[in-house]
Amino acid sequence: MRDFAYWGLRSYDGELHITFEYFGMENPGDIPKEVEIGKTYNVPVTHSGVYWKDGKVMNTGIRVELPEELLPFYKNPAIPHITLSCHPDSVPKNTALCSWKKVDWLHAGSIQMQVFGFSLSAFNMICDKLIDLLKSSDAKPKPDEIQDWIEYICENSTEVSKLKTEFPVEFQSRHLTERLLRELN
Repeated sequence: MRDFAYWGLRSYDGELHITFEYFGMENPGDIPKEVEIGKTYNVPVTHSGVYWKDGKVMNTGIRVELPEELLPFYKNPAIPHITLSCHPDSVPKNTALCSWKKVDWLHAGSIQMQVFGFSLSAFNMICDKLIDLLKSSDAKPKPDEIQDWIEYICENSTEVSKLKTEFPVEFQSRHLTERLLRELN
C-alpha cells in the first residue's frame, strides 16, 4: 500500500517546496529507499518566472536545478520549480506555465531544502484524532475559526501537540482544514 500522497524537497520553514511525485500521477510509488527523508540539499535558483492570464499576474515562481543524485527520482512532468505566489483565481500547479527568464549568475542564489513526504497514514491519524475532539467538544468552531481551533487544541492537548511535532508537513496541509470543515457540515 502506498503511504505517501506526495514527496519532494521543502525549505526549513515549510513554505517553499518542489514536488517530485504526487498521488494523482500515473503509476505513483512510495519514496524510493535510496532517498533519505530529512537529508538537506543546496538547490540553486536558475530562472524566475511569471504566468500572466487576462492581463493579471496569476503565478510567480523560480526554477531550480535539482541535485544530481535526486534527478532519477523526479517524476513530475513540470520543470522543477517553486511557486512563490498564486492569485486566488489560479492554482499553484499553474506556476509550471510561467514564462521563464534566466537569473543573472551574480544575483542567483540557492535554497537549503530537505527531503520530505506527506504521509497518508499520519494525515488520517491526525484527522481522526481532531475529528474525535471536535465531535466531543461542546463548542463547535465556525468555518472561519477552524484554524484557530486547531492551534488551540495543539496548545492544550499533549497528544495532539506531539503529533504536530512529529508530522509537521501533515499539519501544515490545507487538506486538514478542508477535512475538518467537511465534518462540521
